[in-house]
Amino acid sequence: MRLLDLPDEILLLILKKLNNIDILYSMFGFGYQRLDNLLQENTFTNTLNFIITTSDDDIYSLPYYIITRFCNYILPKIDQNIQYLILDSLSMENILQAGNYPNLTQLKIFNFNDKVFDDYFTVQSSFGHIFLKQITDLILIFEKDFNQILSKQYTIDMYDYILKFFKNLQHLSINGSSPHNFSPLTFRNLPFNVFFSSILFKLSIHVMTYEDCLALLGGRLKQLNTFIVFINPFISYSSNLYHMGNLPNLQCFSLTFTSESNEYDRYVRFLFPRMFNLKELTLHVTIFKRNNLIDGNDINNDILIHMPQLNQFNFHISTTMLRNNLIDHLSQDNTQQTLSKLRFKQLQCIIHCRCHLITSQIFSLPFIFDSLTCIGNKFPNIKFNNVKNLSIEDEIPFNHEFFIRLAWSFPLLKNYVFLISNHNYHHHHHQMKSIH
Repeated sequence: MRLLDLPDEILLLILKKLNNIDILYSMFGFGYQRLDNLLQENTFTNTLNFIITTSDDDIYSLPYYIITRFCNYILPKIDQNIQYLILDSLSMENILQAGNYPNLTQLKIFNFNDKVFDDYFTVQSSFGHIFLKQITDLILIFEKDFNQILSKQYTIDMYDYILKFFKNLQHLSINGSSPHNFSPLTFRNLPFNVFFSSILFKLSIHVMTYEDCLALLGGRLKQLNTFIVFINPFISYSSNLYHMGNLPNLQCFSLTFTSESNEYDRYVRFLFPRMFNLKELTLHVTIFKRNNLIDGNDINNDILIHMPQLNQFNFHISTTMLRNNLIDHLSQDNTQQTLSKLRFKQLQCIIHCRCHLITSQIFSLPFIFDSLTCIGNKFPNIKFNNVKNLSIEDEIPFNHEFFIRLAWSFPLLKNYVFLISNHNYHHHHHQMKSIH
C-alpha cells in the first residue's frame, strides 16, 4: 500500500508526527492536489521554523537549497496561513519577500545585529508594513560577535525605537547567548517617556542595573503582566529610588541577578509585597558578602507570605558570606528543615565551606537553570538535567567515584572548571570549553 492510498485521517496522524518543514519541503507542490490540500492545514503552516541548532547551541539558517524552494514554490501558496516565523537574519529578507503574510503576528529573529535593525526596521523596508501594523510578538536573539555601543545611546536608538515602530507590540524579548553580546537597557539620566508603552503585556530583557529594573516597574509599562529580567552582574549605581506603588497586573516575574553588595536587601525584598497577584515566580539569585545565609524562613517571610496566589515557584538562591563562629554550627540539615516547612515541596539545599567562606545554595526541583557554581565535591544524588555550566571547588582531590557521580548528575554538562586549593584543573573535550 502506498502512502497516498491511506484515508485522510490516517495520513494526517502520520504527517503530524513529522517535522512540518521537512514535510512541506519534500511533499508539497509536486502535483498531488489531495496531499497539497492536507499540508495547507494550520497544523503544518501556522508556525515555520527555518533554524538549525547544533549540539554546541550554535544557530544557523536552513541550507540555501531548502530556503530557495520554500521561497519559490511553497511560501507564496501558504503565506495566508502563516502566523509565526522563526528566522535567521541572513535568510530573513528572502523569506519575508516571498509572500504577503496577511496573518503574520509573531516573529523570532536569530543572529540579530545593528545592520538588520537599520535595514529592515524602517517604513521604507519592503516589509516594513508587516512590522509596523501586524507584529504583536517580537523575539530578537543577538549574534555572538555583535559590536557593543554606548548603552545609553542604544536604549534610545534601538529599545525605545522598537516600542514606537511596532505599533501593536504586546510581547518583546531581546536576548543573546550571553549578556555581553549586546548593550543592556539603561535609563540613567534619561526621561520617563523613554521606552514607554500602554499595551506591552510581556517583556524579557537585559538591563544594566537593578535601578533600571525598578524603572521598568515604575509606571512605563502599565499593562505589564509577565516580566523576565536579567540584570548585569556586579554593576551598581547610586540609585534614584523610584516611588513605586503596587503591581496588581503582574502575574509572572523572573529575575536573574548577581550582586556583591546589599542590593538584594535594599531593593529586591521590597518588591515582593507589591506583587500580591503573582502566580509564577522564578528567581536565579547569587549574593556575595551578605551577613546572613538565606534559608527557608527568609523565603517564607520575604516572599511567600505576600503571594497567596502563587502556584509555580522555581528558584536557585546562592548566598556566600565570611565564616565565623556564629555560623560554624550551621548544617545542611538545619537549612533543609527550614525548607521543609514551606508550602512548596521538592526543595533542596547544598552547604559548602572552604577556607574562610561558606556558601548556601537553596533551590527547587527539578533544577531548571543552566548554571551551578561554588559547590564542593559532595552534592545531592539528584539529576541536574539542565545544567551546562558548572564550577566545583574543594580542598579534597577528586577521585574516580566523584567523576562517576558527576556524569550521572550532570548529563548535559558542557563548560566546567574544577578548583582544588590553589590549583585550577581544566578538563577538555572536543565539544567542551573550560570556564575561566
